[in-house]
Amino acid sequence: MPVELDMDEHRGKKVLIVDDNNTNLEILRRQLENWNLQPILVSSGAKAMEVLFSGQELDLVITDMEMPEMDGITLGRNIQRYAGHLPIILLSSIGEEIRDNDRRFFASVLHKPTRQHVLGKHIMDVLTKKLMAKIQTPVNNKLSVEFANTYPFNILVVEDNHINQHVINRILQRLGYQPELANDGQEAVEAANFKSYDLILMDMQMPVMDGLEATRTIRKTVSNQPVIVALTANVMEGTRQECFEAGMNDYITKPIKLEELTELIVKWSFKPDL
Repeated sequence: MPVELDMDEHRGKKVLIVDDNNTNLEILRRQLENWNLQPILVSSGAKAMEVLFSGQELDLVITDMEMPEMDGITLGRNIQRYAGHLPIILLSSIGEEIRDNDRRFFASVLHKPTRQHVLGKHIMDVLTKKLMAKIQTPVNNKLSVEFANTYPFNILVVEDNHINQHVINRILQRLGYQPELANDGQEAVEAANFKSYDLILMDMQMPVMDGLEATRTIRKTVSNQPVIVALTANVMEGTRQECFEAGMNDYITKPIKLEELTELIVKWSFKPDL
């Protein structure tokens, strides 16, 4: 049975697999296809470099360590020289010594035989980091209204502090959003029952009705359920657990940082079904 991983956001990504063992290539091919990734198989480091120089757009390389003529470390070094942006996962047999200076060429080094769920988790982590870097680079250099076109959300900000309202509102506007505001949990419940929102940024501590109670009420009364993210200054484990038990999907700490907010929006844009 294939391991179930949420790879939807990476569907169709191209992964170059390099191994001189045909059986290993076939096993990896099946695993990646189960995750809706697009594997490209080659049997040597030289052929891997040919693919790289052919102009094909690649998202990830998975290479074996022990191969004739060009081993995995040499291949990693060559790839980083010509395509430093391309992440590489190295599969190494237990006992093969890899120096710290060589590890820097790889996003992950895994020992064989690699469990399917472990490999899948590392692939997902590497591709997610690559995606985040791609999204953040233009945003960090210059906030762009195109971000909201790429990740369209109707957003409600629920916050009783007017300074915090202004800061969050300005960040979202500079990304191209036109968020609506609620001053407490009761206003949030009324707004969510009147209009369909994709994302609600919900403060925890508010007068009239706090964020936890407002979330519980929205979960019971609203037909089109939004993603609800807690705005909290408290990152203790107990606070996080309270958020999730109330029905929140995620949390973000205050003061909000641009990078964390864009990461959160990207993350939840790929999870439309709650």
